[in-house]
Amino acid sequence: MIQIQFKEPLSKKYRPQNFFDIIYHEEIKTILINSILERNIANGILLYGEKGTGKTTIARIFAKSINCQNAKDGYEPCNICDSCLEITSSRHPDVMEIDAASKNSVDSIRELIEEAKYLPVKSEYKIYILDEVHMLSNSAFNALLKILEEPPYYVKFCLSTTEYHKIPATITSRCQRLNLRKINNEILKQQLFSISEKENIKIDEKSLNIISAVAKGSARDAISILDQASILTNKNITANTLASIIGYQDDEDELIELIDEMCDSNVEKSLKRIDDLYQKNISIDLFFNKILDLLTELMVYQKTGMLNEKQSLYISNIDIQKIQNIVSRNNFEKLNRIWSIFAESQNILKDNIYDNQLYLLNLTILRATVNESEKKYIEDAPIQKIEQKKTLDTHNNIQDTKQNIVQPQESAKDSRRNISDEKAVNAKQNIVHNDEIQHHQKIQKSEDSSNEEKRLLENHSHLLYILNKLKEVELLNVAQNNGQIFHYQKFEIYDNHTIPNKYLQMFVKILRQYSKQKWRIIYLDNDNQDRVSLNEVIDVEEKNEAIAQLEDNEKKNSISDIKTQFLETNFFKNLKEKFDIGEENVKITK
Repeated sequence: MIQIQFKEPLSKKYRPQNFFDIIYHEEIKTILINSILERNIANGILLYGEKGTGKTTIARIFAKSINCQNAKDGYEPCNICDSCLEITSSRHPDVMEIDAASKNSVDSIRELIEEAKYLPVKSEYKIYILDEVHMLSNSAFNALLKILEEPPYYVKFCLSTTEYHKIPATITSRCQRLNLRKINNEILKQQLFSISEKENIKIDEKSLNIISAVAKGSARDAISILDQASILTNKNITANTLASIIGYQDDEDELIELIDEMCDSNVEKSLKRIDDLYQKNISIDLFFNKILDLLTELMVYQKTGMLNEKQSLYISNIDIQKIQNIVSRNNFEKLNRIWSIFAESQNILKDNIYDNQLYLLNLTILRATVNESEKKYIEDAPIQKIEQKKTLDTHNNIQDTKQNIVQPQESAKDSRRNISDEKAVNAKQNIVHNDEIQHHQKIQKSEDSSNEEKRLLENHSHLLYILNKLKEVELLNVAQNNGQIFHYQKFEIYDNHTIPNKYLQMFVKILRQYSKQKWRIIYLDNDNQDRVSLNEVIDVEEKNEAIAQLEDNEKKNSISDIKTQFLETNFFKNLKEKFDIGEENVKITK
């Protein structure tokens, strides 16, 4: 009989089995080891942190340590005795691993409480490991409270979670809380290199950097990527082979050029570069992370003049001249604005609010690109304030002149007034004066707001920005796919017989509102093949105006004919003779 033996995944093969193998979490190791040595073990231990940082692994090692029959130095599990081997293989009768995500009801916790009443079968302690404990229901948490605070002396709890904030304070206050931080990239690289040597895997420094960056502090993810890449490449990993696995591209230079193009308001080049990157099947998550990291490093360099190449994952691969060029030509506020827009889009992607990734990328570029009208608005802002101040000063001078003219006339009558009357008049004049100034400021503010709205519709990207701001998803999709139908200089929309009329009417309404211009819909002739030519178009609004004018002329002509016929009647001639009535006295009404 032939037996086929399958190899263990590297993430399981190199999973730590004792405290010595645990990397990075030195403080947590010290706390647990000292509590075991002093036999001062908490009733409940809460391990919280990001995925892949070792929460369940530490819980298992802790369980092996307090139940090990031959613990080294009083705390280190031997991994040879029956207790250690059974816990490692998840079949120990006294160590129960419970998935709180699937067993999250109050009935499951009641069963746990009933089982906890019985003594351990073969060990000193009965241990319950609850994974993803934040998934328990409120009633389940309430049921867990009493036994968690005062369990039998032989029962210990190990709770683990990735979302600490979802656990009630009544639970956390009854536990010893241990925070597992993300594992440092340098530590991850050392771990990956050590595993590669043991498994005879060839891997270069750049590939180690890539895997540690993509893992985001998760040892399990890093080792899993290494395992997958080694299988694909027959244990010869390079940066190019990683691209097909995790969507990574050696694109730091392209991303820094993309940032440069966005800062220079080059919309066409930015969109073209995004499309090229998307066609290369890049990882969208990794793209956003790299862009945000690069912008952060640029802002740090701008403020400090230093680059921390040890902590930087990408900027060390870029020509320093390009970095200095961007930093010297753009201020901190502009880079920070672009960072905020990309961070917002990343959250939209994570929340699945908008699932068309390419459209989301394009929209992010359009929002992040500093356009010429915004530059002009920023540059002209101080001038506008000066002009506004001049207008207000002129207004104040006019009011002072008026008061000087009126005051002598009032002084002649003031001989019979008392002092209190004078104060009342002056107070009333001040109120009127302030009201006039406020009215003037409102008018000026309204004019500035109108000018700002007009600036918003100078090209197609501004329309897309407004539609996104209004959350008009359908209109946004139509506008992105039919940009050629808008003529922003002539304020016209051309119907190409493919877009429903309701969308055209909605476009006209929005364009008129934001541009303060009379936009109109132009219907192209069906036989017209040249969609850009305007000579053969039929303007429906002009046609309707012409018909109305013709009908009005016809009405006038018919009334004139009736008047002429009436003036020739004997009845009118008799009236004219007796009462001296002329033609100017005759009016014909409908």
